[in-house]
Amino acid sequence: MHVIEQALTFIKQMLSVIQQESDVDTAVRFAEWLAFYIHENACGVYRYDDLEQSIVDKFVDEAVPVSVGEPADDELHVASVIYRSGGHTPLLRYLIKHSAKPVKVLLTRMTDRVAGCSILELDAAQVDVIDASWSAKARMAFLIRTMLCHKRVFLHIHPDDVLCAAAVRVVKRIRPSLMVYFVNHADHVFSVGLGVADKVFEISTYGWMLRERRGTVDKSSFIGIPIVASVVEAVVTKPQGERKLLLTGGASYKFRPLLGMSLPVVLCRLLEADPRLDLVVLGASGKDWWWWRMRLKFGRRVTLLKSVPKDVYRQYVSDAALYIDSYPWLGGTAFPEALLLGKAVAGLCGVAWGYSVADELRSDDVPGFIKRCSAIINGDAAELAQQQRVRQNCQLFHDPIEVRSRVDVLLEHGTVVCPTADQLRHAPAPLVESLWQQRGRSVLPPRRKVPLSVIDLRLIWRHHVKSYGYVCLSSMKLFFYAYLKRSVK
Repeated sequence: MHVIEQALTFIKQMLSVIQQESDVDTAVRFAEWLAFYIHENACGVYRYDDLEQSIVDKFVDEAVPVSVGEPADDELHVASVIYRSGGHTPLLRYLIKHSAKPVKVLLTRMTDRVAGCSILELDAAQVDVIDASWSAKARMAFLIRTMLCHKRVFLHIHPDDVLCAAAVRVVKRIRPSLMVYFVNHADHVFSVGLGVADKVFEISTYGWMLRERRGTVDKSSFIGIPIVASVVEAVVTKPQGERKLLLTGGASYKFRPLLGMSLPVVLCRLLEADPRLDLVVLGASGKDWWWWRMRLKFGRRVTLLKSVPKDVYRQYVSDAALYIDSYPWLGGTAFPEALLLGKAVAGLCGVAWGYSVADELRSDDVPGFIKRCSAIINGDAAELAQQQRVRQNCQLFHDPIEVRSRVDVLLEHGTVVCPTADQLRHAPAPLVESLWQQRGRSVLPPRRKVPLSVIDLRLIWRHHVKSYGYVCLSSMKLFFYAYLKRSVK
């Protein structure tokens, strides 16, 4: 059986388990695990309404919440968790900051209200959290009561936040006039909540190209991502003959070679061709074997660092002659941010792109990438002029006020916004699904993401074996954790 058929069979089996489970907390736990499993396995399932409905059905006997009166004419932004770093939380923060209406935030999985207020720059009265000790029924009731108090709900939820998506379905049943807007942060993979949304805001052309697969062609609008950075008019390069710094950075997994795509191999060619070049990699781990050969070959010319404070990162960007995006998984906002900080940038079109106007400066192949890098390092006037032109376009398009205005155009006038002609011309082909198929294996969610009991694991293992067989790495892992781990010391 082909890996896609195996995955779809397993998913259906697990859905049946959830539907038949009488304990609500257990059903929600399985549903979250299954949602995360679909997220990790790009088998062509981008939304799964039946999964959300299976949780809604667990609450049919629950009393409908008492009337909360007329909903407030404001915005409720619902997020699973927010972070101090990364590009997704700033999108939420700027949509809130530039809203013309009063705003409240509900965090479904983050219990630290103080941290939430700090990250989003909001008062304590504007942020609600859910107690982690509450049962699924208590959390569901709180979600429903909170959302019923508002006319507009923006969803920024994680792809596996099934309980929240189910709560939205219940609220829409009680009050059909509630407008639900789904902000598609997980643009290249499966996510819950898409089916219940009235409108979907796409942040990338990658997500835009998947509208048909998601069934959202008639309700999608493009907003892009907000980026704030100081724009430098000209890139200052050091005189010829001095050492020149190449800088790249990102989570370590983004550089792990995949199906022949390897940034260390490409960068070796650059360093071999120009002895003036040094390389700094931010975010690298000592366990990242893909950097070892390069580090041994070039010695002190290659520096590998783990994550650094933001001010240190900015200094590295300032000192760099060229910023190179991560690859095969791209850096998202880091690429255009470096451009807006006045640096020349270069990158390859890896697994998924389409997050910024700066994508025009990516190369389709390795020879083109090396040619562009060499031109930048040697101060080619035409190349630097193109960088400046794209930099100015990037500043205009990604201004947070402009991003919010594209949201408001739909909210206030019902006008759908499409990506620009240039963005569509450079739009990516969806590769995540085909790459997963080529790898041809089942990928289990990290165990820390959804805590499962031994009984849960044994049930999952039995169904996994039915679909993938015993001679499968993931089946073996499940068997180990379900039957052997307790006896292994």
